[in-house]
Amino acid sequence: MPDHLTDQPHAPTEPHLRLMVLGPPLLVLALLCGLGVGSLHMMAAVRAYVTGESLWSKARSDAVMALDAHVQSGEPQAFARFEAALQVNDGDRRAREALLRDPVDVAAARAGFLAGGNRASDIDGMIGLFRLFGQSWIFRDALQAWVAGDRLLAELRAVAAQHRAAHGPSTHAPADTRARIRDINQRLLAQEKQFIGSLNEAAHTTENILQACLLAATLLMSGAYTWVALRTLQRRQRDAQAMHQARERWDLAVRSSGLGRFDLDIDNQRYTLDARAAELHGLAPHALSLDRDALRQRIHPDDRDATRRQLDDAILHGHIATLRYRVVQPDGRVRHVENTGRVGLTHPHRGLHLMGVLRDVTDEVAQAQAEVQRDAAERVATSQRAFLSRLSHELRTPLNAILGFAQLLDLDRSSGMSAPQHQQVQWILRAGQQLLALVEDVLDLSKVEAGEVSMRPQTLVLQQVVRDCLPLVEAMRAERHVHIVDALPTAPLLVTADPQRLQQVFINLLSNGCKYNRDGGQLSVSAREEPDAIVIDLCDTGLGMTAAEQAELFQPFKRPTQGSAHIEGTGLGLYIVRQLLQRMHGSVTVHSEAGQGSCFTLRLPRGDAPRKAHTDTEPASQALV
Repeated sequence: MPDHLTDQPHAPTEPHLRLMVLGPPLLVLALLCGLGVGSLHMMAAVRAYVTGESLWSKARSDAVMALDAHVQSGEPQAFARFEAALQVNDGDRRAREALLRDPVDVAAARAGFLAGGNRASDIDGMIGLFRLFGQSWIFRDALQAWVAGDRLLAELRAVAAQHRAAHGPSTHAPADTRARIRDINQRLLAQEKQFIGSLNEAAHTTENILQACLLAATLLMSGAYTWVALRTLQRRQRDAQAMHQARERWDLAVRSSGLGRFDLDIDNQRYTLDARAAELHGLAPHALSLDRDALRQRIHPDDRDATRRQLDDAILHGHIATLRYRVVQPDGRVRHVENTGRVGLTHPHRGLHLMGVLRDVTDEVAQAQAEVQRDAAERVATSQRAFLSRLSHELRTPLNAILGFAQLLDLDRSSGMSAPQHQQVQWILRAGQQLLALVEDVLDLSKVEAGEVSMRPQTLVLQQVVRDCLPLVEAMRAERHVHIVDALPTAPLLVTADPQRLQQVFINLLSNGCKYNRDGGQLSVSAREEPDAIVIDLCDTGLGMTAAEQAELFQPFKRPTQGSAHIEGTGLGLYIVRQLLQRMHGSVTVHSEAGQGSCFTLRLPRGDAPRKAHTDTEPASQALV
């Protein structure tokens, strides 16, 4: 039987059912949302007017103070500050007058509010609120107080003009002018109080009206429609919520890991990138779509062909593609990007897509390269140390033979050598001793870097260690006629150190203080106690060093360049000194200026006091040589 002949009503279709169930609640909800958004905008506009009143009040205060200062002192700068302060109030006045015109001049009102110091983001709300309620009973009192305040400012400006006309721009004003200013200021304060009070009252009234509207709209959402709608949509809401949560988790994982997402439409050869993926390719950091060839141009030229072949292979065979390539950023920097994607269907009617993620692996690549370089450098350093150690050992045996026979020749007075021949033997001895010192330094360097230097810390008297080293540097001291001054304190200073290694440290520093000193210069040795250390200063009056030379001073084979070409040395001594001191839980630093000498400061751990104190030390500040 045809449907139009039956007595049964038509069953509503699914779209009609949705409309019947959801229509009224959605309308009420839309009304509620509209009221909520409108409430927020209106309250924000009211707060903007309150903020503008604060700016207006501050400008008024600044103007009154500046005018009072001007009429009292006659300073032109004070009058200029007065005029500048009134610009804020004038801007608000122009905005109000533009809003009271018919038709309203929105552009002039905006310019006026901007001149009044209001935030640009608040101005649209302020204009809208004024147009809706500016002349209503809610804001009438506030508007009247605003207008009255502007009249008083005009009166204040007239007082300023009368003063300048009667007394000139740079003369003092009589007391009655200042009294008028104070009177106007008091009336302005009264208008400000009236304005802010009226504005607060209007804000409360507006808030009450909005709350009543919101409450009424909320009540409309109760009842059967709400219950039916919730029952009908419960399952779909659960599904939508689960999908939304899954997407949120995915988005959170992508954002927290710094990943970017891409989608390549294989049929159209067009990429869709999210903001992070675009940024990784040196593009604007927002989602965009571009041709595959355009994105290919962002890849480093040396990686383009290989990247294209790998992607084409993944598209052809449908397997997961993971590839890395370089991207040249707009500033010239190179970023390494890892691309992981797989071919799949995003929709039955959309065709194949290659979808995946991108991540920045620049730091990983740099770290891997740094590890390779570090391993290579360590292997080179190890080989170098082994070679130097082996070479030093191999050189020592023939060198000892050379020195031994040279010493025999030097001591043999019966050989009948002439004076020139005897001098030549002396040269052999001197050169051999220099080479032996180099060999010893290289051996020490190898031991220090290999951690083979054994330490036997003991409690030592610092003064005795230093004085035991002086005879060992006497030849160098005498050659340069250096005057060594003992400024060590009388009381014994106890340090904890290895005696042999500490002596090696002082011999090196004392010999440097002689070698790099000027002829007839001075080298002073002093010390002082600190709570946890003994501090020793060795200061010379020699060549000194630049800041650049000091920065490299404690590195192997680094020597000061200024005036040191004729001075013997390997550049290893100070490096060994620092390493030895560090192994004795001490330190060494240097302070120097070019041409002003150098001062080396050592810090050594304090030693334990012996049971019997010794007081037979040398007096302080005596010249040793």
